[in-house]
Amino acid sequence: MAITCTENIDSRQITEGQSAELIYTITGTADEAAAIATLKATAPTVLHNMKRQPVTVEPVHIDTTHPDKCICGLLYPSTPPAKKRGVRSWVGGTI
Repeated sequence: MAITCTENIDSRQITEGQSAELIYTITGTADEAAAIATLKATAPTVLHNMKRQPVTVEPVHIDTTHPDKCICGLLYPSTPPAKKRGVRSWVGGTI
């Protein structure tokens, strides 16, 4: 059985401009690294101008002898890019 990645129907929890969480279900593997790789190949890297952060894997049902029956839940957090801090400088003169 192939590894499949499906976004959950109640997945998108978004706080505008601050954060987003998408929840996916991965089936067909007992390997967390394969589950994460499948998610990264499926899910967008940017959502509403917020970059994907490291994902969290939650095993729901793992059967290493039957990996096609395994289910993992993955949390895909996103946050806005860090604001660049300006550099202040003073050129000559007196205060």
